[in-house]
Amino acid sequence: WGSGGSRRVPDAFDKLKAKAQFVSIARKITTQAEGYKIILALENLNSTETNFINTLEEALEVVRIVDKPNFRLCVDVYHMLKDNESPVIIEKTKDFLAHCEIAEKEKRAPPGTRSEDLSGYLKALKKINYKGMIFLECNWENLTTQVAPAKKYLQKEIDEVYR
Repeated sequence: WGSGGSRRVPDAFDKLKAKAQFVSIARKITTQAEGYKIILALENLNSTETNFINTLEEALEVVRIVDKPNFRLCVDVYHMLKDNESPVIIEKTKDFLAHCEIAEKEKRAPPGTRSEDLSGYLKALKKINYKGMIFLECNWENLTTQVAPAKKYLQKEIDEVYR
């Protein structure tokens, strides 16, 4: 669940009411998804893309309130970087993390484009024993020439953290 436009709350609308409505619909949708063995993952989105559930901490709070085994978190490191959110919050997501996405802060570039240090976020993932995939959700200028160096750069950072 990560569409900024559909998540945007009108300026005059009460945020607490919006949160209650979001929780209510999340419970309904997850109940339907359970029958199909579908796991939904709520993504944190930076404040330039939406005005609701911007931080990983806010997303975690919603996931805890919904309290359904198939409603989990998508940790998006790019969005955390955009809003200067500390990687420490990842440590609180251990029982709720289903998915992780990563890109550099500047232009949502592939890892290694500007050699941005992502190790703090990777260390937090290691601390909670995250062994799932880390997806490159980037703005690719040329996938053919960028994917190998991005994979190599990220793998080097992962190897340094996870050794």
